[in-house]
Amino acid sequence: MKARRFTAMRALLPGAALALGALYCATAWYALHPAVSREYDLYYLKHQLRTWPGNGGLAYRPGERIDFSRTLPWLSRTGWSDPEGWGTWTDSDSASLYLTLPGRPAGNMTLRVQGRGFVDARHPVQSVRVVVNGIAVGALAYASQDAKTQTLTIPNRAFSGSNVEINLIPANPAKPSEGGASQDTRRLGLGVASIELLPG
Repeated sequence: MKARRFTAMRALLPGAALALGALYCATAWYALHPAVSREYDLYYLKHQLRTWPGNGGLAYRPGERIDFSRTLPWLSRTGWSDPEGWGTWTDSDSASLYLTLPGRPAGNMTLRVQGRGFVDARHPVQSVRVVVNGIAVGALAYASQDAKTQTLTIPNRAFSGSNVEINLIPANPAKPSEGGASQDTRRLGLGVASIELLPG
């Protein structure tokens, strides 16, 4: 009787091992591909967002003017200084925005940036490279600290879906304190007053 029971248990072992292996594989897959919102993924898992925007908080409707004089949900954890009355400075080698559009754009988009570059005697020109979803779309150029509006075309091939990541990469971020202009020790590059994404 015992021998028969032992034989039956041995017959069940391969199936149990397969079931356990499948459970482990499924657990590992879901750990690597969690079914969470983009906001949760960027903030809690990848630690790339500055503030928790709430689920759906990265939604952006084309044509909406993003005012950088206030706290925003779309900004990367690093690369941005605190907002001021006129806008926000980048304060590192790069700064990013994460937007979620209603859907994949049907054509090209226009990026409109109102801002100023940090320039001084050591760096009389500030150039800011702009990369959208890994595609370089051009550069913003500043020869003074006067605010101005510039536009760049984002080709449709930069969009594979509704998610947008905009990287702003100043060529010469610098500390005003090193040039004697002020006691400001931030590494300033681009001062952004507003950004818009427009169709066309």
